[in-house]
Amino acid sequence: MLNTILNDTKLINILIKEKDLASVRAILKFLSDKYPKFNIMNFRTGKISEDILVSFKVNNEFYPKLLEKFAYNDIPIIMKDKAALEYIEEKKELKIKKLRAQGWSEISVSKKQISINELYKLSQDGKVKDVAKEAKGGVGSNIEIVNKAKELLSETINTAIDNLVNYACEHGKRRQEAIDQLLLIATDKDLKLFHKNEEMTNAGLSAIEVSLADPDYYDNLVMIANNTKLSNLTNIKSAIALSELITNASEDEIPKLPDVVKSINTRWLRIAFETIQQKLDEEEIQHFNNLLNFIEEKRKAA
Repeated sequence: MLNTILNDTKLINILIKEKDLASVRAILKFLSDKYPKFNIMNFRTGKISEDILVSFKVNNEFYPKLLEKFAYNDIPIIMKDKAALEYIEEKKELKIKKLRAQGWSEISVSKKQISINELYKLSQDGKVKDVAKEAKGGVGSNIEIVNKAKELLSETINTAIDNLVNYACEHGKRRQEAIDQLLLIATDKDLKLFHKNEEMTNAGLSAIEVSLADPDYYDNLVMIANNTKLSNLTNIKSAIALSELITNASEDEIPKLPDVVKSINTRWLRIAFETIQQKLDEEEIQHFNNLLNFIEEKRKAA
């Protein structure tokens, strides 16, 4: 499928929202750190109305990998290259298939009524999306099942979080899948509808902990800090985690950490911080301020 895009270098033009620029930079930084031969050339940005036009060249062997990263991180891309767009859609479908086993794909409408025992089994397995679907009810729903699903929803979410954390520990090379699914729980609209804010925040905080367990996944911390769909507490806790990594790193180690100077949306973090600072202790507040000061100093010096 990608025969038409494998040239010596490939020019990439993407039109994104301003809030997605930090994620794009984080993805590029992640690939640069992971692959020594990965090279970004002629990187430019420009504003078009309320959108940001990003343009750069990449060596051809990493072009498919870059598109895959964009697809997996839900970066909205506007491109004229039909083959590239088809490839992105293919990768998005693959992601959906991987998540389907955990109940995170769209569930087709079914008239089959489930039993109480089946509902308990879904809850015990941590099938959050399935239990939430039953809790929402609908025409012809069994009111007993609906009420019991609502009652079991918090327990189901907590089970799912525990399962995903354990999965990450047992399958280190598939840690990213666990992180992605924890973040799906942390941003799910149905759970927000049922006011499961505490459980959603716990899922986001667990994603931070899983990311911190392996340096290869530190770049997730930038994306979590910048993600406006997550709770503000999750954003700030991720920023604090980054600050602690920088504080504890030697000068030689700092360049290997995520590039917070280019990637972190400090304007958003200041807004998020104002809403939740009362939930932080003095040490956490100091770490947060240290991060912002570090970024501002580096940006001024650049």
